[in-house]
Parts: sequence; structure tokens; C-alpha cells
Amino acid sequence: MKISRKYPLLVEVTTLATGVGIFFAMAEAMRGSVEGELVKRGTSLSEGFALASGALLARSSRESVAILQNNILALGSDPDVLHARVANADGLLLASIDRDEVGDRLPDFLTDPRGSPAFVDHEEEAYHFRSTIRHRNAVVGTHVLSLSRRPVVAAIRYALGNALMFSAGIALALSLLAFAFAQRLVRPISLMSEKVRAIAAGDYSQRMPAGRNDELGQLSRHFNSMLHRTELFLHYVDKSIIDRLADDESLSEPGGRSRDLTVVFGDMRGYTAMSNRRTADEVIHIVNMYFHLLIECIVHFDGLVDKTMGDASMAIFERQEDDGYDFHCRKAVLACAYMKAATRILNDFIRIRAFEGDDLSVEAREFGFSA
Repeated sequence: MKISRKYPLLVEVTTLATGVGIFFAMAEAMRGSVEGELVKRGTSLSEGFALASGALLARSSRESVAILQNNILALGSDPDVLHARVANADGLLLASIDRDEVGDRLPDFLTDPRGSPAFVDHEEEAYHFRSTIRHRNAVVGTHVLSLSRRPVVAAIRYALGNALMFSAGIALALSLLAFAFAQRLVRPISLMSEKVRAIAAGDYSQRMPAGRNDELGQLSRHFNSMLHRTELFLHYVDKSIIDRLADDESLSEPGGRSRDLTVVFGDMRGYTAMSNRRTADEVIHIVNMYFHLLIECIVHFDGLVDKTMGDASMAIFERQEDDGYDFHCRKAVLACAYMKAATRILNDFIRIRAFEGDDLSVEAREFGFSA
């Protein structure tokens, strides 16, 4: 997988995992907070009732038991209260919201001294709170309060919905920011890959935008500097030589190879007289204009410009493995004919413009070619 796809995907997965982690952390925190508040409330109600009932339970009279029953019924008016019971020290129920169970024994799971004073009953969807009733430091009974767990479940679900929406919003925002950040980091790499591909195809004019101040910007500037030096080098070395060396590195080994080839020389007529009456800049401009034309003709027939020497040029036409015996000679002759025709066409153009009064700062020059 390309790094331009792999890195943003990794960032997206990491961001989504972070969002999921935030959701579960918030959900657990909210669940613990809601249940903690309910446990605190239930414990407070149960202990308060037990504290207020100690003297009544110690008397064990009909009046005190009736008062306990009324207090239990008053406690049951709270919609969250599922059940409430008061038992004596022997575990017999003296007061209960369910009057039919008065006189029965308190269930064992509510009287186990080793159990927690506050615990969850998943079967009845309830929280049970057990408080010891004391009178003058003596244990006279037990109060058991059962609160419904459904409001807690509803509150937890509501909290989870809010946590999910909040986490999804954070995950979306982080995903967008992470994707934009990843694209900003990866884009220069993708662009550089395209530039390098174009350079490998022979286009050395490619450049990278170097406006960044980070390592990627520094890499882009070094990349551009390398290309600038390469372009300067290509002003003096034929690009086809570099291509051939890149395709076959054995050509760079000492000793070279023996090949059948044709050498073509081109020479400007009257160069000395022209250089005596024109400035150096004008001479260079005229010579370069004709050399550019000649090089195009040579390259068109698969020739290689070996060197330019003042007003003269030297080109090589090499016999390839799949060429006929004299095919390279024919290409050299055709290149000479094309160069001769091209210079004459250019000369006619210059003479016509000069006849019309245009000052071109150039003049028509004839060339001689030999192979």
C-alpha cells in the first residue's frame, strides 16, 4: 500500500480508536457517577430511618410497631422505593410495605452479616440497602430499603447517548483534523514521487514548491538545488549520453567499446571575418542560433553531438545492434541534408526580414558539412 494511503488510514484508525476509548471512559465515569449518587441516597435514607426507629423498636409495643408501619408506608410513597422492611433482632418482620409478609422471617440474603450493606439485585432490578437498628448501643433490629434500579438504568442510557454523541463529535472533528494534517504531510511526498517519475522520463525542468519551513520544505529545497545543478550539467553534456549510461552502466567502464560509426563535421563559412566585425555577444548569439537548429536535426536521426568547437560541431552516428551494415551512414547523410536545408531556410528568412528593414542583430551564414 502506498504511504500516501497508508499514513492517512493509520491516522484515521488511531483517531477512531481514540474516540471509542473516550466513549467507554465517559460511559464508565457516567455510570459510576449515577450509581454512586443512588447508593449515597439509598444509604442515607436507610441509615436515617434506622436511626429514627431505634427507640420505637426497643419498646416493641403495639403503638410503636404501628408507628413503624406508618413510617414504612410513608417511605414507600417515594416512587423510587420498591420495598421497605423492619425486622427485629431475631429476623422477624415487624413492619413492611407488603403487610402480608409481616411476621415472616427476613430473607437470608438480606440478613447475611458478611454481605455488603448495599448491593444490587439484578433479578428484581433493585438496589438493597441494609442498616442495623440500635438502641443504647444494643442491636434491636434491621431495616432493609429496596430502591428501583430502572431510573438508574434510564439515566445511564441517557448518559451513554450523550457520551456517544459527544464522542462521535470529537472523533469526527479529530478525524477531519487528522486527515487534513496527514494529507498536508503526505502531499509533498506524493508530489515528489510524481516529479521524480517525470525526471526519470527525462524532464529535468521539474521543481518542488519549497515554501514550508519544516524538514519537508528543506528536502524540497535540496531537491530543487540538485535539479538546478543537473540542468546546468546538461547544458554541456548531451542528454542522450546520460540516458545511455543510465540504461547500460557498463559503458562507463574504462576501455570503452568498439563500434562502427559515422562522424559528421559542420563548419560555419566566413566565421573569422564575421567575428572581426561583430561583438562577442553578437557572435555567440548567431552561432548558438545555428547550433540549436543543427542539434535538432542530428538528434532527429539518432545522432549524438560529441562537441562544439567555436564555429564547428562534431556529431556521431553509431551503428546499433539491429541496424543494417550501413544504416548509420545513411542516417548521417540524411542529417547533413537536413542541416543544409535548415540553414538555407533560416538564411532566406533572415534575408527577407533584413530586406523589409528589420534589425535582427543576426546575419545569414552558410555551413559546410562532411561525413
